[in-house]
Amino acid sequence: MNFVLEKAQSAVRSVQDWAGSKVTAVVALGVAGASSAHAALPDGVETAITTYQTDAGTAIGFVIGAGVVIWGLIKLGRKFGWM
Repeated sequence: MNFVLEKAQSAVRSVQDWAGSKVTAVVALGVAGASSAHAALPDGVETAITTYQTDAGTAIGFVIGAGVVIWGLIKLGRKFGWM
């Protein structure tokens, strides 16, 4: 019985060592990626990116809003027997 228990503990340790090394590698890559240097963008490019982000956020809001309205109309249609 002790032999089986020792083998199981050994297997658990090997898996922990393997997983620990993978987690360490992922964390190291994340830290290295976060600390990488970026070149400064020209003012025109930075303004264009900011404008795009604002416009894209507004467009996504409209799409989600339209989806909610359509979902609500379908629910009402089913409740009142229109559909």
